[in-house]
Amino acid sequence: MEYKRMAKQVLVVFAAIYVSFIIQTSIFNRFAMAGIAPNLLLVVTVAFGYLHGRKSGLIIGFLCGILLDIFIGSFFGMNALIFMYIGYLNGFVRLFYFGDDVKFPMFLIAASDMLYGCAIFVTMFLMRRQMDFEFYLEHVIVPEAVYTVIVGIIIYFMIYLALRWADKQETNLNSSDLCVLADQLVEHLRKR
Repeated sequence: MEYKRMAKQVLVVFAAIYVSFIIQTSIFNRFAMAGIAPNLLLVVTVAFGYLHGRKSGLIIGFLCGILLDIFIGSFFGMNALIFMYIGYLNGFVRLFYFGDDVKFPMFLIAASDMLYGCAIFVTMFLMRRQMDFEFYLEHVIVPEAVYTVIVGIIIYFMIYLALRWADKQETNLNSSDLCVLADQLVEHLRKR
């Protein structure tokens, strides 16, 4: 029985990474606002780190980061390293605070995206002596964080509900299960 639950969790992990990667690199890149697109793989890293702890955050952060490095990264391994740290830090936060409040995951997503933006600035621009941090903060980091939070909170709760489904002891998947997950998401958002 434990094997089936673990298989469902692995399925949720890979589905979340795959779907987020496809949406981030195809749909949101095409419809970027002012050249800014939300970082959905960062949301996946934050969600799994916060919901499952440091080890999961570290591993999923590595997987999401290496996927970005392989397909769109300029310095191989840079995204993997940054995402690993972000996943670990979000898992570490779980030790001190864990709840169902919607505001805290929004804060974690925003803080993680801003940390990612600052790390990118240091590795991509500061090392090349391009030191206009205020411009980068105002025109890239903050708008991307806002856009990521707006889109990311939906992704976060979809992952949250999918992980709740994976933790159930039943192993049968009905077509109505997705409707139940969607209803739970809508009901949860209404309560907030």
